Amino acid sequence: MQDAEGIDRDFHHPYKPYGIQQAFMQELYRCVNEGNVGIFESPTGTVRRFLHLAPLPTNLPILTLDVFSVTWLREHKRTLFENETEVDVEGDDEPAWFIQHTKDEKRNAVLKQRAETEARLEKIRKGEKKSKELAQLQDLKSKKTKTQGPSSGSKEDDESEDAFIVDPYEENEGSSNPQSSSDFEGLSAATVELMKKFGHSSAAQQEDDSNAQDELKIIYSSRTHSQITQFVNELGRVSFPSSILPAQVVGLTSSEPQQPDGEVDAEVNEIVKSLTLGSRKNLCINHKVSRLGAAPLINDRCMELQEPGTPKDQKCPYLPTRETQHLVNDFRDHTHAAIRDIEDSAKIGKKIGICPYYASRSSIKPSEIVTLPYQLLLQKSAREALGLSVKGNVVIIDEAHNLMDAITNIHSIRVSLDQFLAAEDDLICYHTKFRSRLKGRNLVYIKQITRLLSAIIAYLKSYAEKSAKSDGFVNPSDLLAEKGADQINIHAVLRYLKESKLPMKLESWRAHLKKKAHSAPRKGVDPSNAEPEAREETLTHVQNFLHALANPSAEGRFLYIAPKNGPPCLKYLLLDPSYHFREIVEEARAVILAGGTMSPMDDFKSQLFGYLEPGRVHTFSFPHVVSQKNILGWPLFSGPRKVLMEFTFQKRSTVSTMTELGDTIVALCRHIPDGVVVFFPSYAYLEEVAKFWQKCRHSSGKTLWQRLESTKGVFLDSPTNSNIEEILDSYRASIDGGKGAVLFSVVGGKMSEGINFSDRLGRGVVVVGLPYPNLNSAEAMAKSQWVEQSAYERLSQTQPQLDERARRGKAALVKADFWSGEMMRKVNQSIGRAIRHQNDYAAIVLLDRRFGQEKIGRRLPAWIAGSVCVKPADESFETGIQRLTSFFRLHEG
Repeated sequence: MQDAEGIDRDFHHPYKPYGIQQAFMQELYRCVNEGNVGIFESPTGTVRRFLHLAPLPTNLPILTLDVFSVTWLREHKRTLFENETEVDVEGDDEPAWFIQHTKDEKRNAVLKQRAETEARLEKIRKGEKKSKELAQLQDLKSKKTKTQGPSSGSKEDDESEDAFIVDPYEENEGSSNPQSSSDFEGLSAATVELMKKFGHSSAAQQEDDSNAQDELKIIYSSRTHSQITQFVNELGRVSFPSSILPAQVVGLTSSEPQQPDGEVDAEVNEIVKSLTLGSRKNLCINHKVSRLGAAPLINDRCMELQEPGTPKDQKCPYLPTRETQHLVNDFRDHTHAAIRDIEDSAKIGKKIGICPYYASRSSIKPSEIVTLPYQLLLQKSAREALGLSVKGNVVIIDEAHNLMDAITNIHSIRVSLDQFLAAEDDLICYHTKFRSRLKGRNLVYIKQITRLLSAIIAYLKSYAEKSAKSDGFVNPSDLLAEKGADQINIHAVLRYLKESKLPMKLESWRAHLKKKAHSAPRKGVDPSNAEPEAREETLTHVQNFLHALANPSAEGRFLYIAPKNGPPCLKYLLLDPSYHFREIVEEARAVILAGGTMSPMDDFKSQLFGYLEPGRVHTFSFPHVVSQKNILGWPLFSGPRKVLMEFTFQKRSTVSTMTELGDTIVALCRHIPDGVVVFFPSYAYLEEVAKFWQKCRHSSGKTLWQRLESTKGVFLDSPTNSNIEEILDSYRASIDGGKGAVLFSVVGGKMSEGINFSDRLGRGVVVVGLPYPNLNSAEAMAKSQWVEQSAYERLSQTQPQLDERARRGKAALVKADFWSGEMMRKVNQSIGRAIRHQNDYAAIVLLDRRFGQEKIGRRLPAWIAGSVCVKPADESFETGIQRLTSFFRLHEG
């Protein structure tokens, strides 16, 4: 297939790709080549085999992204190489043979370097193969190198309480380097602009030039390490040509002056150099640090071991130094000698005796493919900590349907009253225990932090007494109105918390106390010596909240949350996800968002890329590989009793609606073979309906639940279920046993993402209602106000001819469209759990009258919308059941 330029490009796919996949790769290639932003929807199935629910072909989206990435990268590097080896000649005096000779020398120098690198990597591969043949992988895992850290039972685990006391702190200690590499991290756009206006710049900006020479690479990100591992594994299935193709250096005629001998350069066998980046929690091999468990504690402890004042014998033995640079180089070569995942990197670091977290930085520059999860890519501080720059590189974000939610969640924070109280209690205990040994201004700052917490706690308790069950908005200044907290310099407090490492010291102390409590006898405990109960890293959590409190702006809003169960909470909610994503977009060569269900895509354009020129953002929606005859789309408005089904909050709990829903699902389960997955709008409504069905009796004397159980095996998801595998194994066993099964879950829940109900596991997908959030909640109201006001401001700039009323009216429509888009993105993701490959087939049943509305229907994926052959109003429930029966008879006959 030829692309827009008329080129029949070979993507080196190991299988013959579907025509849709070929078109997908061509459009990806063009989008990246032109340096654009692309939003790609390609519901062609997937190779993600979560829990191995079904064997699936591998020549689908992940492999498609793999082969595109390396093909484009190698071809682009080849072009760059040819351009770089051109010889700039001033005038026409130089003979042709001299120009050619100079060009060949430059070319051969690069080839020689590449060949040496590949030879070194090949030697490592051969050594690894030989080791496996001689010792077996199990023996290699059990071997201990002399550089390995002490075991968990080592005496070094016993820590004196001196380790938990913060060092003397004076104001001038933090002033020598007032702007750390992440000074702007967490600050609002308004604050950053104000600091820049007065000449402040972060150290990261000052060091940007040092990263400018990074080799061009593809940066691939997905939600979890398991999905990244699948991408990496597929990468190893494909063989790609070198970025430098073989070329002949031809000798010139004998009549010309001295000339080089003719020679033929063989192509360098160039393996794809990939690197998977992870956090310290994923990669730490120092047992005394990794055993802390929580990521903030591991991060802080790691940094503490690197401080200049730390005695040499107490520093981390795995930390790279000048003396161990050769081990860092070994790590780099072993990482690039084969396609590795995150676990492989940790094993290599442990085997060599070097920290894989820090050593991986040396592998970034020569890497062609760098993979990492969302959390590391989307936080500037995390990218800086890893030494990863997106500048000039191509960023591909897979499973991007929830990207905006991911950005919002990463940069929002919620703290409960219990957590504030716990942090206050911990500080008081810490102050009481170590007061006589704290020096400098430590006592002053600890008292100030305690006062800040007391003020916030007083506010929360006061608010709870006035509006115990109502969410609401919070004015940041009101939080500090008590206890004289408004006189405290929060920025100085935050600097102290960061530089003194008080949160890590305090939380390590609590872990130490917990360890002592477990090992000490409980009899005769003196209540006067009672220690604080072991808890999560509360002070670290509160510290993150104080960061938001110190930089309030229009990008986010503070809220009071009153849960039905549990203590009241304060929450900082990020409203504008584009601010934290903008730097990636502006620095990267191109940005690709890819997913199976990206519709409606206009929301991405308006919420993430509204500041870009319209011509820079391109959307692509490719049809399903499955034929339309393999999909039955059925928007269903009423069931066998002809009761109109509309699952709004006001109507969904009526007896008639829940009864009609039960009768409808029983009928569908009787006519849909094998597995049926039913998605409800919320866990609360699923639980309410399940309880009603267990009581509601039919004329036959059976309850609706008993009628369901007599039709298929019934399985119920719940928010408290932690063992998804067990439910899915039982679900599959019931299908394999011939009875069939129905699984009840929730849109946006654990079963609606990452799990593939292909073939018999998902012959039917039923969506009950439209999962709108509670628009009266504080979070939804804050988001609504922001969306509407942002739309109003844009209209004021782009359409000044509109009067005030017209602008307000259009802005209100934008708000309504926003919530419809948010809701339908979740519905589409649930629908996409079925029909995973070309020969698959399934019925998609949409239960709610509102699915007939134009604003909802147009947001359905094209592949399902095109399969709706008959308008629901034109057929009875019985006629629809006949069509359903005929559909499955056609495919199973």
